Amino acid sequence: MIIKVYVHGYFRKNVGDDLFLKVLTKRYPAITFYANIQPQFSDVFSDLTNLVIHDQNDFQDFKMKAVSFLTHGAMIDSLIKYDAIIELGGSIFMQNGVKSRVSRLHAAFANKKIPYFIIGSNFGPYFDDDYLTNHDRLFAKTDGVVFRDSYSGQLFKSNHKVLVEPDVIFNLGKRDHLKSNHGISTIAFSLVDFWKLSERDKKWLNRSEYIIQLSNVISNYVDQGYECKLLSFCEFEGDLKLNHDIVSGLSEYSRQHVQIIEYSSSSEIIHEMQTADYLVSSRFHSMILGWLIGIPQLIVSYSRKTMNVVADIFPQQKTCNLEEFLENKICLQDFNRLPERQLDEAIAESSKQFQYFDAFLREYKVEHHN
Repeated sequence: MIIKVYVHGYFRKNVGDDLFLKVLTKRYPAITFYANIQPQFSDVFSDLTNLVIHDQNDFQDFKMKAVSFLTHGAMIDSLIKYDAIIELGGSIFMQNGVKSRVSRLHAAFANKKIPYFIIGSNFGPYFDDDYLTNHDRLFAKTDGVVFRDSYSGQLFKSNHKVLVEPDVIFNLGKRDHLKSNHGISTIAFSLVDFWKLSERDKKWLNRSEYIIQLSNVISNYVDQGYECKLLSFCEFEGDLKLNHDIVSGLSEYSRQHVQIIEYSSSSEIIHEMQTADYLVSSRFHSMILGWLIGIPQLIVSYSRKTMNVVADIFPQQKTCNLEEFLENKICLQDFNRLPERQLDEAIAESSKQFQYFDAFLREYKVEHHN
């Protein structure tokens, strides 16, 4: 029997979310997965032979029809002939503005006859209890929710459909730390653009000042004799433009020692991280990949989701806020690695992100690859 599973997620050439989809498809090679992805973002999945990609633009029509399910009975079942739906992603449940209701698409997915699983997410930020209550009801209607942090799980601790396990990307397993091979120490940076910063940071900083100060940080490391790599984890969210803006603010001398790494494949990004000596991570999944590689790392946190996972996995991780980072007061000697024992535990437990889906597949006697 051919099993067809629809996967809904944020697939816009973002390293973290793209790796989610790669982990999923490679874990279940006997299943055919379907996803709606715009053509300009789909090339990174060309090696996934069990993934069928539909044009994301066609999904807009689907969403409108899915919403109508709320008043038109079995509309979902007539629209999508799948055996299951997987919602795959990280920051899926963020309250935007004053609306406290569940999104219509999530409600449509839950109010149907097709099994619906939510894998790999965190919850929040949210601003009122109604938002929490409404999502508690949503999760109870699903066939299983597995969050990636204890904070999110505790919000729904009485909901028997909700569990917590380490991030999906830990399923990639360990990666060797190769270090730079040209005799000069290298620092890799995964930085986020201004709009992603906390409201607190935006109050004392504007984007122009942010760029100037980041350029100063990079120049300082170059002056100390380091090569620098600026990694673009998601061009759509401004990483690449940010990196070019930083370089444009450097002296001619500093530019000769700074390389911008565009995201063309996740394996290339991972390789660039493996061949660095130190890593500065603002991007959430840069942090996870840094742990898997075993590279000395500093976390520059811009969101609670990062610190929640640090608290779960490695509370001793060297972290700082943006202001501290821009002050250039962090010593490379303070960067640290996730200890082997804790890393092994996170890798082993992360496979349980799929436990609800695995239970569903046992009815079909489908095997998976660890």
